[in-house]
Amino acid sequence: MKKALFLLFILSVGQFISCGTNKSILKSDTSYVEAKDEPETDKVYQAVEKMPEFPGGKQRLLDWVMKSIQYPAEAREMGIQGRVIVQFVVNKSGKAVEPVIVQSLHHLLDDEAIRLIESMPRWKPGEEKGEPVRVKFTMPINFRLSEGNKRR
Repeated sequence: MKKALFLLFILSVGQFISCGTNKSILKSDTSYVEAKDEPETDKVYQAVEKMPEFPGGKQRLLDWVMKSIQYPAEAREMGIQGRVIVQFVVNKSGKAVEPVIVQSLHHLLDDEAIRLIESMPRWKPGEEKGEPVRVKFTMPINFRLSEGNKRR
């Protein structure tokens, strides 16, 4: 099962969608200062000068998703698999907030995608003109069953 999910996320690396590209080398530095949660009324950017970074970069994000995802047992029993696309905002304090399913698969897998986003560790916030800003991300989450777990 874990091998199937790992393969799924390796394939997802090329499909990882963000609303901008940060060309700097991502570091595993998590020493940034976390701000207090702010009211979510500020402008949400699609792309900024310095995009938010998951602690450790994209590979660490994929590793974290692999470790944290919980394939719903009922969905596994029904043989449901495919892709859920979820959008979320990385706020000024680096928290992933406001997850929205933009491509649904099944409510069980949609709910797991939302749970996953809401449980993410804080990111290094995005910046525009040296100030932290809210930035929207879109991310596919692929749910694939191994051959032994597929419905017959």
